[in-house]
Amino acid sequence: MRIQHPLVALIQAKLAYVKRKQEDYAGAEEMLTRSLRTKDAQLGADYPDIAITLHQLGFVKDKQEGYTRAEEMLTRAFRIEKLHLGLDHPDIVLTLQELSSVKEGEEIRQRPLR
Repeated sequence: MRIQHPLVALIQAKLAYVKRKQEDYAGAEEMLTRSLRTKDAQLGADYPDIAITLHQLGFVKDKQEGYTRAEEMLTRAFRIEKLHLGLDHPDIVLTLQELSSVKEGEEIRQRPLR
């Protein structure tokens, strides 16, 4: 039986941060995915805190070269931030910068070598 409580999600996110700092992106992804599931179940899919987890998950997927998934996570984070924070909020700028970086990086990696 899984414990689904917002505090468990917070601990999972903190563990993911440690894993990310250790460059253990697979471990970070696992913890962030668990945290996201818990938050979705307990808080609702559009709760503002979920955008933070989605942004972090997008960053991790980018590091793993999972560009499509990174873009999906960051796009969802943007939608939640836009809904709750408005377009002038600094968090939206950070999310859009990360989203732009993912798209740009994917385009560069897809170019043929010369």
